[in-house]
Amino acid sequence: MAFDDYEDFLNFTETLDLKDVIFGVKKEIIPNTLYISLSEPKTVGSDDFKFTIGYIFDLVLSATDVDTSVVSELSDYMVEGFSYQTWDESSRLYVYSGRIYIPDGGDVRPWQN
Repeated sequence: MAFDDYEDFLNFTETLDLKDVIFGVKKEIIPNTLYISLSEPKTVGSDDFKFTIGYIFDLVLSATDVDTSVVSELSDYMVEGFSYQTWDESSRLYVYSGRIYIPDGGDVRPWQN
């Protein structure tokens, strides 16, 4: 299943066992939280005539368990899978990251929330 737009993606994240979904980064890492940041636009066209058709987002998940169901559920939608990054000793959380493509369209934009 591909997402139709950012709002469709947000609706999907509401079905996951997450405490919060945050666009951007925060000073402290919160358990079971998904952090989203804009990576790059996906464009089509040539020379000076281009259209943005979607965006690639970087996702970072902080999890209390290494085998959390959220990782497997999100992995199906990642551009190159969801990978384990590190164990954060200060927060005592597992950190995963991946990239996801979301088409442009709809009424909700991540930077408007």
